[in-house]
Amino acid sequence: MRMLQLKCPSCGGVLEVEDSLDKFYCKYCGTKIILAEQSDQLIKAKVDMAKMSHEERMYTLQIQEERRKERESTLVTFCVIIFCCILIYLLYSCSVRME
Repeated sequence: MRMLQLKCPSCGGVLEVEDSLDKFYCKYCGTKIILAEQSDQLIKAKVDMAKMSHEERMYTLQIQEERRKERESTLVTFCVIIFCCILIYLLYSCSVRME
């Protein structure tokens, strides 16, 4: 990793900055320094991070959708079972009355 040697615009202190950083603080006076130019490595890293964040959000949404479908399927199954129980009860009640 390449190191840049810059001077602080406030105090003139010599700063050693990693190529991958685009903002940092002067270790002598605490001034916040933002580099105008970003390295290709930094830009690629930011793009990769944004892509990973997007993929994570999409995966989370996919999991939520699968859970919703599972709950819906469970509810439908439960309703069918209740309907069948009621139907069996009614048929049994009718057969007992006919005797």
